[in-house]
Amino acid sequence: MKTYHPKKMRRRRNLPHWQRPDGVYFITFRLDGSLPKDVIDELRYDRIAAKKDLLEKGLSKEETKLELKKLRHLYFGKFDDLLDNYSAGPHFLEEPEAAQIIINAIMHFDEERYKIICYIIMSNHVHLVFYKLQMEIEEILGSIKQYSARRINVLHDEKGRTVWTQESYDHLIRSRKELYNWVNYTLNNSTKLGLVDEWKDFPYCYLRKGFEGFVWNG
Repeated sequence: MKTYHPKKMRRRRNLPHWQRPDGVYFITFRLDGSLPKDVIDELRYDRIAAKKDLLEKGLSKEETKLELKKLRHLYFGKFDDLLDNYSAGPHFLEEPEAAQIIINAIMHFDEERYKIICYIIMSNHVHLVFYKLQMEIEEILGSIKQYSARRINVLHDEKGRTVWTQESYDHLIRSRKELYNWVNYTLNNSTKLGLVDEWKDFPYCYLRKGFEGFVWNG
């Protein structure tokens, strides 16, 4: 696959940045209504306050960069824990037919628009790690979401229902150690919740051949 050079400046957390041509990304997207707006808002406000306190500490540039990274991971962890433990809202991705629709949508363009390293389909959200992206991240996720939303609405005999939230979480993986952590985080979401004893036993996950060494019980 050729190296794709992104054409659009992206904005995340109100900061402009480029998608890395050789980037490896961890992605999370979730069902619409999977968390209530007031819960998301409270988490966002807490993070803004924590960031403000951090920036007022007078740390060096490198120390600030490191602490901001820790802060991002801390609040993503809180967000993901809320998704894992929030019992209200839709959880229909646990249905085999719905989960298979997501799997088909993700894998359809594997080796063409990207290469999937791993994914897991949880009851109300999806984690995946991919690289060799040949399109903008927003276009890739838009295609996955649009196709799967149409198919799921047909499956449930729904018309015009919003299936996914518009926003997604993406994180640029910068090292082999980070890749190990995020692959392990993704695949062991099911073991963390006690759904299975080993990640391989969970029916809605995948690990690309050659990446087995990145999972602690791989």
